[in-house]
Amino acid sequence: MKYHRVINLKSDLSPINVWALSFVCIAGGGAFVVPGLLMLPTAGAVGTMAAFAIGLVAIISLALNDDYMTVHYPVDEGEFTSLEKTFGREHAFLCTWFLAVAEIAAIALDAIFLSYMVKECFAGKVVKLKLSYDIGGYELGIGEVFTGVMLVMITGGLCIKGAHLVGNLQTALAEISLFLVVVLFVVALVGGHADFSLIHDRLEEGKGGIRSVLSIASIMPWLFMGFEAVTHATEEFRFPVKKLMSVMIAAVMSGALFYVLTTLLSATVAKSGGDLPLFDAARICFGDAGPYLVLVAAGSMVIASLMGLFNSASKVIYSMAEVNVLPRWFRILSRVLTPENTYFFIAVLASLAQFFGMAAVGSLIPVASIGACVGFIYTSAAAFVTAKKEGNTFFKINSVAGIIFAVAFLVIMLAPGLSYLAPGISTWLLLALWTMIGFGYFWQAFHKIDIR
Repeated sequence: MKYHRVINLKSDLSPINVWALSFVCIAGGGAFVVPGLLMLPTAGAVGTMAAFAIGLVAIISLALNDDYMTVHYPVDEGEFTSLEKTFGREHAFLCTWFLAVAEIAAIALDAIFLSYMVKECFAGKVVKLKLSYDIGGYELGIGEVFTGVMLVMITGGLCIKGAHLVGNLQTALAEISLFLVVVLFVVALVGGHADFSLIHDRLEEGKGGIRSVLSIASIMPWLFMGFEAVTHATEEFRFPVKKLMSVMIAAVMSGALFYVLTTLLSATVAKSGGDLPLFDAARICFGDAGPYLVLVAAGSMVIASLMGLFNSASKVIYSMAEVNVLPRWFRILSRVLTPENTYFFIAVLASLAQFFGMAAVGSLIPVASIGACVGFIYTSAAAFVTAKKEGNTFFKINSVAGIIFAVAFLVIMLAPGLSYLAPGISTWLLLALWTMIGFGYFWQAFHKIDIR
């Protein structure tokens, strides 16, 4: 077993691999479930598009700041390294600790979404296991839990095998998913299945207006946090890191377009209600085979997203262990120099969430959004300090804009009365527990340093 830094990594990731990594982490399972579950009932199709317009401006600004710092610190642990050099180890730990919980929550959500889609797609078509329980208004069967846990464990295991396998597989899965959704959208338009008179039908009574738009805008940090996953793989690029900006922006635009397509399909084609109108839209366009095509697209996207988020979260946690803030157990490497124990830690936490199924979604989305906002604020602040030293006027302005955008997302989500999707007590309990664990690790690490 080895406890040294991951060095001499192979340059396996091409620009298309890096685009796919960022794109799938943005879209994930949320693009297939969230439009019907949250977006259309809360803000309707028009309000959702307005929220995406606001979010896209903010995310591009934040992505530029992330890229700016990545160019200055082009290593896989660049997030921690840049913040440590800019603000000190305490702030670096605070940021990366919250970024880690955001990415673990995103992993759990992806697995929950796909296992739920599998259950709904095959409802009444396979033998149903009798062992199930009700939680948060959802009937959660042992088969759904098993599917989610296996998704987490298998994708985590694939990630341990290294960047080359994961990069090529992610790219293929991203292309499959994007192709199937684009085909579905084209068939819906050409075949006359899209009825734009239905565009307001899924908006719940009493919802709409600016509060609804702000509610959807408040979860943009979670929806788009995946764009920064590529900054934790810079040592595996086989192209100059200065070209990352164009790749990252392309991924952000692709992710936004993907959400727009699934939202419009859910709003204008589907005739039935429920949390998965995209499956109903596919049935209308392709008959009984339609839902299975969507499931293939969703499965491809989720598996690719899980691998990307696993890699990103492992690098974030590994960076803290590398400077002895976390125990050396997290630094144990596999034969191909991947932090296998860190992957195991992430997989266990994400697997635990599977036992709560869709009932956990309302708690995990705010956790991911809040954690992502903390990361965005710190990265933008570091970009400002760096730009000020260099006399870079553009990034001084853009970094301030990034801070304002990230703080605004937090205020919208947390201020009473501004969002329908405000976090509940379970979210605060999860964040409090994560904070206490982090404080324990941090105090122990610095207490040892003081003793020495």
